[in-house]
Amino acid sequence: MSEGSSSGSLFELNVTVVSAKLNSSGILFKPDPYVELSVDGGVPVKTEYSKSTCNPKWDEQFPVLVTPYSKLHFRVFNHNSLMKDALLGEGCLELYQVLEKADGKLDKVPQPLELTCGSKPGRSYSYLLTILDGMNVDMSWYPPKEGIATALSRREAAPKSSSSGSIHQQHNGSVSGHLSGSSADLGSRQWGTPAGARVRVRKSHNSSEPPVTTAAAAPLTSSAAEAAGNGPTPA
Repeated sequence: MSEGSSSGSLFELNVTVVSAKLNSSGILFKPDPYVELSVDGGVPVKTEYSKSTCNPKWDEQFPVLVTPYSKLHFRVFNHNSLMKDALLGEGCLELYQVLEKADGKLDKVPQPLELTCGSKPGRSYSYLLTILDGMNVDMSWYPPKEGIATALSRREAAPKSSSSGSIHQQHNGSVSGHLSGSSADLGSRQWGTPAGARVRVRKSHNSSEPPVTTAAAAPLTSSAAEAAGNGPTPA
């Protein structure tokens, strides 16, 4: 038995093609039927053909790689060595539905399948018997396909949060950047503030904080003026 935990995991499934009951309406001679099995449109595998019977028995087992969402496509053909093999019936098995009924455990589970042949309605009541074995899946990891689509659509429709450092448009049409106190201090130290200048920060209409207004800068001392390159202070 095989196990997996992601939607992309592959499992080995043993499919046994047991027998078939073919409707003989409209058939002049008994067919030489065989079964062709493909998984999700992949390369098919085939049974041997049974000679001259409408109730063939094969009991042939095929190990195939599947996902819980795979589709098993069975087609029954009439073997003909002189002409193209004629389709006697076909059917598609949704593996997920089988797994749901079996709680994810396929242990020699018989699976009958009705066969149809669209171009020949007289043969629409044929049946194929298969056995599915050797697959064990934790179904909690594999929601129904419609559940996946719903989750993805909700995720795409969720609003995206804006960055806290982004620039916001104010009610009065002005644009202001929100800087932290440390960022403002760094800017004043880097570029300097002229003596006697006043710095005013305009408050946004929708802000709950009071406007901040700094006091007039203190005049430079003689030593500070000399350090700034203004020369000695006259007596």
